[in-house]
Amino acid sequence: MYDACRELRLSYTFGIGMNARLRALTEALLAEAVAAYDEAIRRTEAANLPEKWTLFYDRGVARERSGQWEKAEADLLKALELKPDQPMVLNYLGYSWVDQGSNLKQAMDYIRKAVKLKPDDGYYVDSLGWAYYRLGRFEDAVRGDHRRDMAVGDQAVPHDWCHWAAAVLVVKHGKQ
Repeated sequence: MYDACRELRLSYTFGIGMNARLRALTEALLAEAVAAYDEAIRRTEAANLPEKWTLFYDRGVARERSGQWEKAEADLLKALELKPDQPMVLNYLGYSWVDQGSNLKQAMDYIRKAVKLKPDDGYYVDSLGWAYYRLGRFEDAVRGDHRRDMAVGDQAVPHDWCHWAAAVLVVKHGKQ
């Protein structure tokens, strides 16, 4: 089920049936974005401007999407250092760690903090349920109290329900 959810997320991210040319274009655009963020950070530093957490966050996302996890993680940690209570950074880093099966305690702390800061955000609520699932806490993953806001406004995403369904299968049928 985990593999199916991962494929659904990739399909959502890259578009179902995306061909190799479009994927290559996406990868080129991500590389271009990283270069632009590199330049923006360099100029910010050269002008002695306060560091902007958003530059590190956005570059980290671009790097993560282009498969440069170690550099992405460093950028996300820098963004978090600059803005420790930023729920987007807390969630993105926490979810990434959970997805990779690393730093799980810290990942849960970050995701819980993001949910506490923005309890109505469907992405953050989904991340919490997915973290519970990945930790083997299946009952917690399907509990209603953190899932209630999963489909709020434009914050609902297709893999939310896939994550929840995976947990339900384990709880109801013992299947992973």
